[in-house]
Amino acid sequence: MKAKEVIKQYFKDHPWTSPEGNELAIRKSDYTIIDVTLTEELAFEEGMKQAISKAKKGIEETLECERQTFDDGGEQDKNIQGWIEGLEYALRELQLVLEPEETPEPEPVAIIEPSLQAYMDGVALNILYSNFYKGMNGIWSRAEVDDHWEQDGDVPEVWDVTIDFGCQDDTRNESYREKMYFFKKDGEWTCDDVSPIDEEGK
Repeated sequence: MKAKEVIKQYFKDHPWTSPEGNELAIRKSDYTIIDVTLTEELAFEEGMKQAISKAKKGIEETLECERQTFDDGGEQDKNIQGWIEGLEYALRELQLVLEPEETPEPEPVAIIEPSLQAYMDGVALNILYSNFYKGMNGIWSRAEVDDHWEQDGDVPEVWDVTIDFGCQDDTRNESYREKMYFFKKDGEWTCDDVSPIDEEGK
């Protein structure tokens, strides 16, 4: 049995007592003696869990009493309502300490090559200038990557890009959006409004 499992079993059988030094527990039976020595950090962690669990039980009992008082005619008492809300909040916080929520691992972020970013910006400007006069005030464009697909056989690495553009001044506020797919062909960046992935599937 692993040390941590031994400790968990020990705490089920014995109330928490502050250890002396690093010696946490000695569990005896008729045939064996298990001497478990842990670091101060683990001893503190287990002790805190015991203390929090005890506090949680006390709060649950108090909350039950307050709810009963509320149901027995205390629904107009703002103090009782405040106690119930505060105790419920405390329980939620303690539960997070005892069983912390798992934080999902962030998805890997694809690094955009500087040459691709420059090409994307150039395409966005070309789209902008094909819709608005180059000298107009308030025109703008932006190219952002939405998704990224690794190379798969003969299908090249593909970057799904959203291109927003428009004109915003005192007289107008126009914005438009186009979807383009960027990839390399013969070692040079190019783009199309149809993804090579979709072309391959036809």
